[in-house]
Amino acid sequence: MTQATFRAHFQAQRELSVDEAMVGFKGRLSFKQYMPAKPTKWSIKVWTVSDARLGYCLGYDVYTGKGSRVMGPAADGCPHPLIDYNRFMGGVDKLDQQQSYYPVGQPGKKWWRYLVWHLISASIYNAFITWKYSPHNYNIPNSYDLMMFTADVAEGLLNGFTSRKLPGRKATRATPAGQETI
Repeated sequence: MTQATFRAHFQAQRELSVDEAMVGFKGRLSFKQYMPAKPTKWSIKVWTVSDARLGYCLGYDVYTGKGSRVMGPAADGCPHPLIDYNRFMGGVDKLDQQQSYYPVGQPGKKWWRYLVWHLISASIYNAFITWKYSPHNYNIPNSYDLMMFTADVAEGLLNGFTSRKLPGRKATRATPAGQETI
């Protein structure tokens, strides 16, 4: 569902980046990967397709260790995508970098929560890119960045939940003996 939404709201450039995104997880899981050269040594591997210039996530596939997909030349005879790998390899790395600045979620014991937080973080970054490159007439300063955008998203999600009063018994104020209540 998220992949279709990601693709529907962004016109990707011709150059795409395919790389692994590592979602850190130390618990027990059959398809958890160990990569000693990575900063996050134990993690869930998620193959990600991103716009090479902006890092906008267009799609992902969780690597479970079962089956493998091989990328080959396109049906119309275009060259193999790995020829231009060095020129356009930074899209997924840019997405990972932006997600690491303002992480979403809390640690837990369930592996699927880490994937959900990863997708929420990617969704926030994609929404920021979509907003930033769409025509709008808001009076927002040029210094408006991903941190401010993430804070605005959080504030928008919390509005209506924190100030809502639940039905029930009304609070009474204790008064000393002999004084009237207001």
